Amino acid sequence: MIQTLGLVSGIIMPFFNIPLIVRVIRRRSSADISLVWAVGAWICVMGILPSSLQSPDPVLLAFGVVNAIFFTGVFVSVLYFHPSVKKSKGDLVL
Repeated sequence: MIQTLGLVSGIIMPFFNIPLIVRVIRRRSSADISLVWAVGAWICVMGILPSSLQSPDPVLLAFGVVNAIFFTGVFVSVLYFHPSVKKSKGDLVL
């Protein structure tokens, strides 16, 4: 029962990134979202992913994969729509 609850929760929790992605896309701006937070959190999520892929725990495996997918969506949408990342002509600044 506890394992099932953990597995279901680990899969569902990353879906709560969808409202943030939708809000950024609808507003066509992510100016109110910290780039330090977005980049730092994404690096941490990607850093945890290899460990979760090797874990025998199905809860950690499911959470790691689903979280990596959905937080990458947050990361891409925040970077794409952030005014400090874009030049005035719309090109990305690297």
